[in-house]
Amino acid sequence: MLITRRFIDTMRNSLKSDSSEQRYFSGGILANLLSDSTNAAWDDLVAEYRSTESEVITAISHWYHPETAMVAYRCFRPFIPLLNSFTSLASQYWALWAVHHVCTKDPTKYVPMLTRDGVYECIVRLSMQSEDTSCSQVLELARNLHDFVSDFQNGSLNDQNLLPTTIETK
Repeated sequence: MLITRRFIDTMRNSLKSDSSEQRYFSGGILANLLSDSTNAAWDDLVAEYRSTESEVITAISHWYHPETAMVAYRCFRPFIPLLNSFTSLASQYWALWAVHHVCTKDPTKYVPMLTRDGVYECIVRLSMQSEDTSCSQVLELARNLHDFVSDFQNGSLNDQNLLPTTIETK
């Protein structure tokens, strides 16, 4: 069983690492685990689920985008379940951050992939949610990413309107 208190604590501690790669990958592992809140393994860890969800959102809201891409993707389809995980805002937030990260580093490669893989539809849907059904960080990042993609597709993307290296949260 992957979901144990010890494992979750290890991943949560990794969210505070000095290494941006370690923070990113531990956030991704937790996002995937949190996206399956119906997993029976969480039944004994209800308090950990809630606090982990909160810690992942808080951690991501303080991440800076490195100057270069940390990862490369050939496909965004694995992000769809995370973006559609309305029981885990942390899962949505991590997936949006990951997609935003690579799209702003290489929009020519990644923006067309968003549409091809059906992820752009998820981003549009998330960007249109109300604050009653989402959290401000997810909404803000979804809207920023939606605007970024629109600017790129309209040919109006330039160095002045690339997203900042840090995501401002309320």
